[in-house]
Amino acid sequence: MGYLVKDSWQRSPYWQAVYFSNGRKIRKSTKCTDKQKARAVLHGFEAAEMLAATASVTEQQIRHVMSETIARVTGRALHDPTVSEHLAGWLKSERETVSESTIRRYSQIARDFESFLGATRHARLDALSKDIFLAFRDKLRADGCSPRSVNQTLKILRRPFKLAFDEGLIQHNPIAAIKRLRGSAAEKGIFTPQEIGRLLDAAPNAEWRLLIALGYFTGARLMDLSKLTWNAIDRQGQTIAFRQKKTGGALLIPIHRELRPYLSKVPTGIGRAPLLPSLADKSGAGKSGLSMRFRKIMAVAGIEAGVARERDGERGRSVSRLSFHSLRHSFTSELARHGVPPEVRRELTGHRDDSSHRTYTHLEIDVLRRAISAVPSLQS
Repeated sequence: MGYLVKDSWQRSPYWQAVYFSNGRKIRKSTKCTDKQKARAVLHGFEAAEMLAATASVTEQQIRHVMSETIARVTGRALHDPTVSEHLAGWLKSERETVSESTIRRYSQIARDFESFLGATRHARLDALSKDIFLAFRDKLRADGCSPRSVNQTLKILRRPFKLAFDEGLIQHNPIAAIKRLRGSAAEKGIFTPQEIGRLLDAAPNAEWRLLIALGYFTGARLMDLSKLTWNAIDRQGQTIAFRQKKTGGALLIPIHRELRPYLSKVPTGIGRAPLLPSLADKSGAGKSGLSMRFRKIMAVAGIEAGVARERDGERGRSVSRLSFHSLRHSFTSELARHGVPPEVRRELTGHRDDSSHRTYTHLEIDVLRRAISAVPSLQS
């Protein structure tokens, strides 16, 4: 029969459980200062030891006993999900924080990992070891994924297992020690003001000219700009305000003086009417997407897309040196070239954590206006 004792040296405030197993005396801390709860933990220890001595005992039976003990002591049931259950819970929690396209990507990675695990996906989280993640990484490479793609996949997969570690569901995070594969970074290019002028001349209509001008004079992403509505435009305050699809972060960007004529060339709308009605319902990717259509405008303008990174692996892809996203790089580069401080550049491009959102003051708007004016004129 077990019993409870306190540390005679008073080194710990917790009751200690003393009980016997196969003739050996075992002494463990109950992590309880309340004697009644400590006694419940002691009985749990003893019940688990008795089960362990039974030849036909299963791990599930022992965990059931410990789960009941935890429920009696804390009032809460033991949360011990399988790998599959934890990934499903993680995806559910992420839905409120990231875009739908990001959730689709996360879900695909989770499905691929579960498919690789096979029956192990129904095991407890601590059944996964570093070797399993290394084997998954090796399979991705064998399937033709580039080092960059593999690194991105593992970066996303680290999120649910860091969450499991933070919540105490696992004692160590087996994927945390996996190092990145070496790979060449894509060196994206920028457009010169002269090339921007050629792109504007090659644009097929006023909406495309406005979209290109917005890209250069705001540095915003393609899909954020194509989905802008008229309530984002403050003509009196001369600002554009919207929430980024990728991060959910709010942006407020002063309207550059040379952007105003392009805004005036499209039919004015009100409220949630799209700023670019013929482009707002188009996707960014695909053969008929906005990215490909912009590439065709580049060809008309006599601007080569170039190659920033060659395809690496069967499932890898080549990356163009110039694309619509290069307008964002051009915007940022011009700000840097004209001495705009990094923190102001981050403010304008949205390269910051959502937690840093704050209300703009008039002084801050003036700082941003001066920064925007640093983007050089397209007029020669």
